Amino acid sequence: MTFSESLAQALEGASQVILVGIGNELNGDDGFGVRAAEEIGTFGRMKSIMAHTVPENFISRIAAEKPTHVIFADAAILDAPSGTLQLIEFGDMARMRTMTHRIPLSKIIERLLSLHECKVLIVGVQPKSMEVGAPLSEEVSKAVEDLAGFLRQNLS
Repeated sequence: MTFSESLAQALEGASQVILVGIGNELNGDDGFGVRAAEEIGTFGRMKSIMAHTVPENFISRIAAEKPTHVIFADAAILDAPSGTLQLIEFGDMARMRTMTHRIPLSKIIERLLSLHECKVLIVGVQPKSMEVGAPLSEEVSKAVEDLAGFLRQNLS
């Protein structure tokens, strides 16, 4: 199953989706999640939050919105070609190694689920470079565009 097919299936029945962009945009491709949230914005059934490196600060706000689905977008070591997008469900987080959070994403998700029951998804992208001061690589920039296009098409 392709990434798009997996994401479409995971979003079935979604009436309100929040995308939480995680990462440090000063560290090259680690800025994927924040850039995706910025690009996607708010439209239709979709709302984006740029959480940067402190997603834990937004959990109460997310829960208060009562979304049916929450997508965390982050750079992750996926052992795949640069720019590869993968859908990772909460129960399968062990295969995702993230970069810049002080608190593990699994703990943040557990806290969210204790406040509000919803379907939680993680979209990871394989970074090419995490060099300080570097821009997003072409591969990860394309992944941002692909994710934004998919969500606009399917959640308008």
